[in-house]
Amino acid sequence: MKSPHGLCSVADVVDSGKRVKLMCSVWENVEEPQIEDQRLSAFETLFSRQVVQPIEIKKKVHNPAKVAKILDPKRSQNVAILITSHHIEGSDVENALYSFDTPDMSLDLLRQIALCRGSKEEVEAIEAHVLGNPDLPLDKAEQFLWELSRIPHLAERIDCIIAQTTFHERIAALEGQLNNLKDVSDELCTKESVKRVLGLILALGNYMNGGNHMRGQADGFGLGILPKLKDVKSNADPSMTLLNFVVSSYIDV
Repeated sequence: MKSPHGLCSVADVVDSGKRVKLMCSVWENVEEPQIEDQRLSAFETLFSRQVVQPIEIKKKVHNPAKVAKILDPKRSQNVAILITSHHIEGSDVENALYSFDTPDMSLDLLRQIALCRGSKEEVEAIEAHVLGNPDLPLDKAEQFLWELSRIPHLAERIDCIIAQTTFHERIAALEGQLNNLKDVSDELCTKESVKRVLGLILALGNYMNGGNHMRGQADGFGLGILPKLKDVKSNADPSMTLLNFVVSSYIDV
């Protein structure tokens, strides 16, 4: 309807589920008729929205699968930590050892695997379960040890790979040690100052053992005696050792 002042009125219109304000629209001249109760009842029966009962969704209860736990709990935990932290399975170890392809396995990991392998008693207990209860799967740690036990000569294979991988490094270390030994030998045989020190120690030793037919009047001594010079202490002055005396004698001679 128009406003009594001849101006457009504002209509409160619902459009696409939203309420909007419209001015000077057709709704100004539209009025709602009176509808009989009987017709409203019929309308309600025909077009009322059915109440939908909510469907009760049952929560699924997660039942962990049963597995066979054979190892000691602490032992099982240690094995599980190893395979979980390094993301390895028995098949990974087997493939690496058979193909000599171990880029993803450090030497430290290979050593851990060698130490981790099941003992004779553990393997026998796992095998007894596998044969006696094939339908009950092994726990993760037991399965890993079982797969390792199926690899022939596991420890020997790992030792072989470690030896092959560290061969050049170990040769270099031995070469350095041999060079040091050669240099020391050359010094002992050619250096006059070294000969003087050895002669001084020999003379003092023969003097100390003069009355001993087994030790006295020796023509030489084993070099293992040298570290022991500091352990021979003077009876008159406990702060003085045979090593101190040898050094002072060498300086004075």
